[in-house]
Order: sequence, then C-alpha cells, then structure tokens
Amino acid sequence: MPLGTFTDFPYEIRETKLKSGDTLLLMSDGFPELFNTKNELFGYERVSDVFQEVAGGEVGDIIENLKVTAKKWSGDAPPKDDITFVVIKAR
Repeated sequence: MPLGTFTDFPYEIRETKLKSGDTLLLMSDGFPELFNTKNELFGYERVSDVFQEVAGGEVGDIIENLKVTAKKWSGDAPPKDDITFVVIKAR
C-alpha cells in the first residue's frame, strides 16, 4: 500500500525481486508536488531523473540529495504537504 493512503482502496498488488545493488524509492506525493518561485510543479519526471542520478550511492546520501534538491527547487517557501522518503538498497 502506498504511504499515507486509504486501507480500503482497491490497490493493485505487484511483486518484484530486488537484486544486489538495486535501489527502491518510496515517497509521499509532497516531493513531486513541490512548487518553485515561478509556480512550476517539480513533477514525477524530475523525481525520476534526480533519483536515477543518485540511486547508485549510499542510502543516507540519496536521501540527503533528495532533500537538497527539494530545498533548491522550492527556495525558502515551506512545503504545502509532507515530504517523506524511504530508500531501500538491496545488498
């Protein structure tokens, strides 16, 4: 089930096998729904691009990079929604 969602919604269940070195990002919608000072949405495509650039790093570094990216995008404006990251790296 996605983070912060309803338990009675008919979500589709999918399974996958992670291999050593694979990295999985789970996040709330607060990150892709961040706006910048030009009122532009960060968006899921940018999230994917940023994650692909840093996914090979250590978990703490990945999260820190995502936080820095969010701050740079939104500037001094506080986010309008929570931003939650869970990064899982298969060993």
